[in-house]
Amino acid sequence: MSTETYETLHKKSVKTPYRMTNKRNYVPQMLTTVRRQYLALKQKKPMIRRSSGFRNLLWEFKFTEIETTVSKIKQDTDIHHLYKEGFDNLYAGFEEFLTENELEYDYESGHFKIYSSVAVESTDIIRTAGTFYGNEWLSDVVVSSEETAWYGKALLLLEFSAKGLKEPVNLALLRWYEEVQEEEIIYDCPRLWLADQYTCVYLDSVDMSVHIIPRNNCENEYFVNTYIF
Repeated sequence: MSTETYETLHKKSVKTPYRMTNKRNYVPQMLTTVRRQYLALKQKKPMIRRSSGFRNLLWEFKFTEIETTVSKIKQDTDIHHLYKEGFDNLYAGFEEFLTENELEYDYESGHFKIYSSVAVESTDIIRTAGTFYGNEWLSDVVVSSEETAWYGKALLLLEFSAKGLKEPVNLALLRWYEEVQEEEIIYDCPRLWLADQYTCVYLDSVDMSVHIIPRNNCENEYFVNTYIF
């Protein structure tokens, strides 16, 4: 291997995963990030599940307009703060997705459509609605492989099209939950905390929505409610 190859591997497997941690007990977080990179590579294989039925178009813009669009969204006081959080991390999350999946397309023709809901094959409706019958509803979801499952909060549901792509790419921008690294088991439910890690994933890799609830009197700690399935 050349020196350049080693530098690339070090950046991908060490530097980038470390940057995405909260800098505390960072090794398990880095390993989780590397496993997610592996998951992204596996997604290149044909998927059996199919998402369909995007509903309620919210925004539409060109890839070349992403910075301008994000700036306008962040300044609009009527837009829900979690949408703003999603747009603030859209570019980095999308670039990571492109890098991991090695997609080639015509940069100038890239086009985004952002929706508020979509159906996945499990028949679940994944929603990112700042207001749904008077309540906030941004779905928590699970993405699983043969080895493990990852939980994330859906911030944006998007369709990306461009010259060079055979068909539009359906994606979800997720903010990831991490498992609490403690041995104590409570209520037989996975314990999670919400990390500052954002990634676009193929929408077809989302298995279903899940019910994640905050733990009382604990800052940034959650339970996966396994009793409603």
